[in-house]
Amino acid sequence: MKTLALIVAILMFCVAGNAQNRMLGFGFGGGIAIPTDDAADYSKIGFDGFVNGMLSFSSSFNAGVILGYASFPSKMVDTLNLPNTVVRAFLLRGAYTFTSEQRIHPYIAAFGGLYHTKINKCLTVTGNEVVSVNITDSSYGYGVEAGVRRGHLSVGVAYHVVGFDFKYVLVNVGYSLFFKIR
Repeated sequence: MKTLALIVAILMFCVAGNAQNRMLGFGFGGGIAIPTDDAADYSKIGFDGFVNGMLSFSSSFNAGVILGYASFPSKMVDTLNLPNTVVRAFLLRGAYTFTSEQRIHPYIAAFGGLYHTKINKCLTVTGNEVVSVNITDSSYGYGVEAGVRRGHLSVGVAYHVVGFDFKYVLVNVGYSLFFKIR
Protein backbone atom coordinates (compact mmCIF):
# COMPACT_ATOMS: atom_id res chain seq x y z
CA MET A 1 0.00 0.00 0.00
CA LYS A 2 2.87 2.42 0.76
CA THR A 3 4.36 1.74 -2.66
CA LEU A 4 1.01 2.33 -4.36
CA ALA A 5 0.52 5.62 -2.49
CA LEU A 6 4.02 6.76 -3.46
CA ILE A 7 3.44 5.92 -7.14
CA VAL A 8 0.09 7.79 -7.15
CA ALA A 9 1.70 10.82 -5.48
CA ILE A 10 4.55 10.89 -8.04
CA LEU A 11 2.09 10.59 -10.95
CA MET A 12 -0.06 13.38 -9.53
CA PHE A 13 2.87 15.77 -9.30
CA CYS A 14 4.22 14.81 -12.75
CA VAL A 15 0.87 15.49 -14.38
CA ALA A 16 0.49 18.65 -12.32
CA GLY A 17 3.81 19.87 -13.67
CA ASN A 18 2.27 19.90 -17.15
CA ALA A 19 -1.03 21.50 -16.11
CA GLN A 20 -1.61 25.13 -17.03
CA ASN A 21 -4.05 25.95 -14.22
CA ARG A 22 -2.32 24.39 -11.24
CA MET A 23 -4.24 25.00 -8.05
CA LEU A 24 -3.76 23.61 -4.57
CA GLY A 25 -6.92 23.26 -2.50
CA PHE A 26 -7.83 22.59 1.10
CA GLY A 27 -11.31 21.85 2.35
CA PHE A 28 -13.36 20.78 5.32
CA GLY A 29 -16.96 19.89 6.01
CA GLY A 30 -19.40 17.48 7.51
CA GLY A 31 -22.92 16.22 7.52
CA ILE A 32 -25.00 13.18 8.30
CA ALA A 33 -23.92 9.54 8.10
CA ILE A 34 -26.55 6.92 7.25
CA PRO A 35 -25.80 3.21 7.78
CA THR A 36 -27.06 0.84 5.06
CA ASP A 37 -27.39 -2.92 4.57
CA ASP A 38 -26.50 -4.96 7.68
CA ALA A 39 -25.02 -1.89 9.42
CA ALA A 40 -28.54 -0.43 9.71
CA ASP A 41 -29.51 -3.39 11.92
CA TYR A 42 -27.26 -2.24 14.77
CA SER A 43 -26.51 1.45 14.03
CA LYS A 44 -28.58 4.63 13.77
CA ILE A 45 -28.06 7.79 11.72
CA GLY A 46 -24.99 9.69 12.94
CA PHE A 47 -22.65 12.46 11.86
CA ASP A 48 -19.39 12.80 9.96
CA GLY A 49 -16.62 15.28 9.36
CA PHE A 50 -13.69 15.52 6.94
CA VAL A 51 -10.68 17.52 5.84
CA ASN A 52 -9.09 17.21 2.43
CA GLY A 53 -6.24 18.38 0.27
CA MET A 54 -6.56 18.59 -3.52
CA LEU A 55 -4.40 19.32 -6.51
CA SER A 56 -6.15 20.56 -9.68
CA PHE A 57 -4.77 19.16 -12.91
CA SER A 58 -7.20 21.19 -15.02
CA SER A 59 -10.38 23.19 -14.53
CA SER A 60 -12.30 19.88 -14.65
CA PHE A 61 -10.16 17.33 -12.80
CA ASN A 62 -8.60 17.30 -9.34
CA ALA A 63 -7.21 14.60 -7.10
CA GLY A 64 -6.08 14.42 -3.52
CA VAL A 65 -6.51 12.88 -0.10
CA ILE A 66 -9.35 12.87 2.43
CA LEU A 67 -9.20 12.26 6.16
CA GLY A 68 -12.69 11.36 7.32
CA TYR A 69 -14.47 10.48 10.54
CA ALA A 70 -18.00 9.09 10.97
CA SER A 71 -19.81 8.16 14.17
CA PHE A 72 -22.99 6.06 14.31
CA PRO A 73 -24.93 5.67 17.58
CA SER A 74 -25.66 2.03 18.39
CA LYS A 75 -29.22 0.76 18.61
CA MET A 76 -30.13 -0.30 22.14
CA VAL A 77 -31.15 -3.91 22.62
CA ASP A 78 -32.83 -4.71 25.97
CA THR A 79 -30.78 -2.78 28.53
CA LEU A 80 -27.44 -2.77 26.70
CA ASN A 81 -26.36 0.74 25.72
CA LEU A 82 -23.27 0.32 23.53
CA PRO A 83 -20.69 2.93 22.50
CA ASN A 84 -20.94 4.48 19.05
CA THR A 85 -19.69 2.68 15.97
CA VAL A 86 -16.80 4.74 14.58
CA VAL A 87 -15.19 4.80 11.12
CA ARG A 88 -11.93 6.64 10.36
CA ALA A 89 -10.83 6.88 6.73
CA PHE A 90 -7.68 7.82 4.80
CA LEU A 91 -8.69 7.96 1.14
CA LEU A 92 -7.23 8.85 -2.26
CA ARG A 93 -9.87 10.66 -4.33
CA GLY A 94 -10.26 11.79 -7.93
CA ALA A 95 -13.07 14.15 -8.98
CA TYR A 96 -14.36 15.36 -12.33
CA THR A 97 -16.33 18.63 -12.43
CA PHE A 98 -18.62 19.33 -15.37
CA THR A 99 -17.77 22.87 -16.40
CA SER A 100 -20.27 25.24 -17.93
CA GLU A 101 -21.10 28.92 -18.02
CA GLN A 102 -23.56 28.50 -15.14
CA ARG A 103 -22.65 29.12 -11.51
CA ILE A 104 -23.57 25.62 -10.31
CA HIS A 105 -21.19 22.85 -11.37
CA PRO A 106 -22.09 19.17 -10.92
CA TYR A 107 -19.28 16.74 -10.12
CA ILE A 108 -18.62 13.03 -9.76
CA ALA A 109 -15.83 11.40 -7.76
CA ALA A 110 -14.35 8.00 -6.96
CA PHE A 111 -12.19 7.17 -3.97
CA GLY A 112 -10.48 4.30 -2.22
CA GLY A 113 -8.18 3.73 0.68
CA LEU A 114 -7.80 2.54 4.24
CA TYR A 115 -10.68 2.44 6.73
CA HIS A 116 -10.31 1.80 10.45
CA THR A 117 -13.61 0.67 11.98
CA LYS A 118 -14.73 0.09 15.55
CA ILE A 119 -18.13 -1.61 15.29
CA ASN A 120 -20.32 -2.17 18.35
CA LYS A 121 -23.40 -4.35 18.05
CA CYS A 122 -25.67 -6.63 20.06
CA LEU A 123 -26.41 -10.24 19.22
CA THR A 124 -29.25 -12.36 20.59
CA VAL A 125 -27.67 -15.71 21.40
CA THR A 126 -30.52 -17.79 22.82
CA GLY A 127 -34.00 -16.74 23.78
CA ASN A 128 -33.53 -13.92 26.28
CA GLU A 129 -29.73 -13.78 26.38
CA VAL A 130 -28.16 -10.76 24.65
CA VAL A 131 -24.42 -10.41 24.10
CA SER A 132 -22.52 -7.30 22.97
CA VAL A 133 -19.75 -7.56 20.41
CA ASN A 134 -16.97 -5.02 19.77
CA ILE A 135 -15.13 -5.51 16.46
CA THR A 136 -12.08 -3.41 15.58
CA ASP A 137 -10.70 -3.78 12.07
CA SER A 138 -8.54 -2.03 9.49
CA SER A 139 -9.40 -2.81 5.90
CA TYR A 140 -9.49 -1.32 2.43
CA GLY A 141 -12.61 0.14 0.93
CA TYR A 142 -13.91 2.29 -1.90
CA GLY A 143 -16.81 4.48 -2.88
CA VAL A 144 -18.40 6.95 -5.26
CA GLU A 145 -19.74 10.46 -4.82
CA ALA A 146 -21.93 12.90 -6.75
CA GLY A 147 -22.79 16.48 -5.96
CA VAL A 148 -22.76 20.13 -6.97
CA ARG A 149 -20.37 23.03 -6.37
CA ARG A 150 -21.00 26.73 -6.33
CA GLY A 151 -18.00 28.89 -5.61
CA HIS A 152 -16.29 27.59 -2.48
CA LEU A 153 -19.30 25.55 -1.28
CA SER A 154 -20.19 22.00 -2.25
CA VAL A 155 -23.03 19.60 -1.42
CA GLY A 156 -22.55 15.91 -2.13
CA VAL A 157 -23.77 12.37 -1.46
CA ALA A 158 -21.16 9.61 -1.10
CA TYR A 159 -21.57 5.83 -0.82
CA HIS A 160 -18.81 3.98 1.10
CA VAL A 161 -18.10 0.24 1.08
CA VAL A 162 -15.71 -0.83 3.86
CA GLY A 163 -14.53 -4.36 3.15
CA PHE A 164 -17.59 -6.56 3.05
CA ASP A 165 -19.03 -5.83 6.47
CA PHE A 166 -19.90 -2.12 6.65
CA LYS A 167 -21.62 0.17 4.12
CA TYR A 168 -22.84 3.71 4.65
CA VAL A 169 -23.96 6.91 2.90
CA LEU A 170 -22.71 10.41 3.70
CA VAL A 171 -24.64 13.59 2.90
CA ASN A 172 -22.08 16.40 3.24
CA VAL A 173 -21.68 20.13 2.95
CA GLY A 174 -18.11 21.30 2.37
CA TYR A 175 -16.08 24.47 2.00
CA SER A 176 -12.89 24.60 -0.09
CA LEU A 177 -10.18 27.18 -0.70
CA PHE A 178 -7.90 27.04 -3.75
CA PHE A 179 -4.53 28.71 -4.18
CA LYS A 180 -2.66 29.16 -7.45
CA ILE A 181 0.76 27.49 -7.47
CA ARG A 182 3.60 27.92 -9.93
